[in-house]
Amino acid sequence: MKMKAIYKLFMFAGLLAVASACFDDPGTDILLDNVAVIEIQEATTATGLDIPKTYKRTVDGLNLRDSIRVNLVGPQKSTAVNVAFSIDAASTAVAGTHYNLITTSSVAIPANSSFGFIYYEIIDDNIPNNESYKLKFNLNSADAGATISAKYGVFTRTIRTN
Repeated sequence: MKMKAIYKLFMFAGLLAVASACFDDPGTDILLDNVAVIEIQEATTATGLDIPKTYKRTVDGLNLRDSIRVNLVGPQKSTAVNVAFSIDAASTAVAGTHYNLITTSSVAIPANSSFGFIYYEIIDDNIPNNESYKLKFNLNSADAGATISAKYGVFTRTIRTN
């Protein structure tokens, strides 16, 4: 009886070894070879697609410079990748009143790089304390064979001052 149990155990171990040899090692296949996706870094964070930011309000006539990062996910390109963007009409922040774009209409991800920045200014003198305005960025298109991420191609910065 004991010998029969040992025999069954060896048979099961042998079948398990044969079955596991039929599968590839997971994680070794390249599934997205040469695919490039463009996304907004801040949209991929745990806090989500709408991140509030509070700026220190100083009525001094000087604007506060800020940026959002645009990522190239995938292999770097040998030429710059130009990414067209726009401010969504649903934004409650008004150009020239609450913000100014420094980077206008497109951002370049330099050759052999993985990211670029959209620069903008907050006109803090015009934003009363405890009020907030939404500035929504949309990535519209990219060249060099890159595509815009369906989930992370939009981002809203909720602007506040204190």
